[in-house]
Amino acid sequence: MTPGLWGAISAVSWGTCDFLARFTGRAAGYLNALLGMLLVSSVFLSLWIVLGGVPLVWTPTSLVLLIFAGVCSLIGYIFLYMAFTRGPVSVVAPIAGSYPALVVLIAVVLGSRPSTMQWVGTVVTLAGVVVVARGGTETPGGSEIEAGEAASHPPSPVADTARTTAGTWARLMPERRLTVAGAALSALAWAFMISATQKVAPTAGTLETIWLPRVVAFLLLALALTMRWARGRPRPSVPGRWWPVIAAQAGLDVAGYYTLYSAADGPNPEIAAMASSAYYVVTVLLGRIILKERLGHAQIGGIALVFTGIMLLSA
Repeated sequence: MTPGLWGAISAVSWGTCDFLARFTGRAAGYLNALLGMLLVSSVFLSLWIVLGGVPLVWTPTSLVLLIFAGVCSLIGYIFLYMAFTRGPVSVVAPIAGSYPALVVLIAVVLGSRPSTMQWVGTVVTLAGVVVVARGGTETPGGSEIEAGEAASHPPSPVADTARTTAGTWARLMPERRLTVAGAALSALAWAFMISATQKVAPTAGTLETIWLPRVVAFLLLALALTMRWARGRPRPSVPGRWWPVIAAQAGLDVAGYYTLYSAADGPNPEIAAMASSAYYVVTVLLGRIILKERLGHAQIGGIALVFTGIMLLSA
């Protein structure tokens, strides 16, 4: 199989997984949905390692880095699921997908010297993120908050309509800032996670590099939600009918990592990385086709900048 095809499979897997997170997060609460996804994928990967007799070869340094990657992974998942639950996928996906530019900046801090093309790609990607964050999308019927306002306010004189519109936007803007901030923090956490796993994967192995951070993330989230439950918060639970969707998310997420890492053993693995980094395009397209999210001209331009920047980073 060619590296481009490996990368394309990874992009489709991750992009579809992120799109499903919007629905499971709203149905079960994003923390509960995330706990379910981590549980299913952790069990699956653990069985894979045990039944396949995969040797676990770690050094103290690699073990620390993998645990650190697990913490960063959990933080990235939490903010990503929160952002997808709150806001349009067409805003969240390009911002969260900008992590390759942050990986470059982290590498610079650690002593790396990127090429001129990589610097240009970093600047273009981050510029695109700013444009997307300032742009807007909406469904044909408007946002859910706007729909609620329309239902609760009958036709009124012009002055009342103006006041209602101003009040609606006053409530929408903090919600939008939370969505953008969540997506940006997710990208930052993913950048730290990838920077850590890049140091470990060549010696620890592909499956082990995926498995341990996943288990660490699951255990930390399970502990946190159990402590909340002990303090009187609702018990963590997922409606039974949503478990198949969460299982599909888990499978798609693991498949995205596995297909990407599988290309590392073949020729031109950078092509696979380049193809997989465009996964957010899949999420945006699904949002456009299924959720009917309309993209403004500025946001289309921002998405194009992010895509161009990531391609430059992968060149």
